[in-house]
Amino acid sequence: MKLSLVNRLYLGFSVVVLLVLLGGFLTWQTFTEQTEEAGWVQHTYRVLNNSERVQRLLFDMEASRRGFRSTFNKEFLQPYELALPKVAPAVNDLRTMVADNPVQVKNVDSLENNINALLSYWNRLDHIILQQRFRQNVDITQQETHLMDEVRVKIGVLNTEERRLLALREEVKRNTFTKAVKTLLINNAFILLVGFILMRVTYIEFKRRLRVQHELNDKLDEVVEINAAASEKNWMLTGVNDMNDSLQGVNNRDELVRKCLHTLTGFAGFAAGAFYCYDEVYRDLRLYASVSMPSSIPGAVPLNEGFLGTAVSGKDILVIREVPASYWQLSSASGQAQPGSLVMVPIWTENELL
Repeated sequence: MKLSLVNRLYLGFSVVVLLVLLGGFLTWQTFTEQTEEAGWVQHTYRVLNNSERVQRLLFDMEASRRGFRSTFNKEFLQPYELALPKVAPAVNDLRTMVADNPVQVKNVDSLENNINALLSYWNRLDHIILQQRFRQNVDITQQETHLMDEVRVKIGVLNTEERRLLALREEVKRNTFTKAVKTLLINNAFILLVGFILMRVTYIEFKRRLRVQHELNDKLDEVVEINAAASEKNWMLTGVNDMNDSLQGVNNRDELVRKCLHTLTGFAGFAAGAFYCYDEVYRDLRLYASVSMPSSIPGAVPLNEGFLGTAVSGKDILVIREVPASYWQLSSASGQAQPGSLVMVPIWTENELL
């Protein structure tokens, strides 16, 4: 089924609206995914910062104890004593942050075990702190370094996993953004395409309708011309029929001329009229009948003189407009009037003037 122009425009605009809504939904989805990925990226940075915080606390504690072993001055243990109560909360915070990742939870548990082993070793040393001697520093430092290395390894494993997750999340973020941009570009391209198609369809339809309108106008002009010709033909046929009817039963020329003139002036709507015939004896035009003409009109008119004498020299109808005021006037009981124009019809029978 062929769709009308209105239905096609409705369909096209509906497609455009759907594409705009789709573009809006994709934009919203992209921003939502970007926000979510940005949150995960920030979460990863918080995990890394917290693991670095745990590592700095342990480094400070290790440096503090080494300073004490070098001098046996308890003032060097103050950073150790300040950092000790912060270690457990920092590890708990780290566990809370990675609770969504089972692999990282195991890594934090393993890190906590190594930290507890290091703290337990330092706690044992605190019980014999007064009996320590310089010669024991080598063994203590080696054991302490071994435990710290294990802690560093676990923190390294934890950070490596977080950096891997960070790289993945950054990649997902970039891919999501790239996909969204491509989708929006394609969506906008379809909107432009549909808009162009709508404009093209509208233009073609407008051009077609304009062409059809011109054709209809041409047809209407033809119909008007045909009607005018038919009306003119009908008018002439009616006049001929009226003339034939008026001349039925007439046998003499005077009566024939009089009835012919009355019928002609009445049918054509002339205000007045006169019928002149050619007189072969005098070789001029003689008045045979008149309708509403003034008494002063000439009874005989020489050929080739005046309007009337000149009109019979040819076979064409002569129309004279804007007749001079001095030519003649029409009069009646109610007043007088000047004729606006004169119509002179020469009647020829073959080559003989009637």
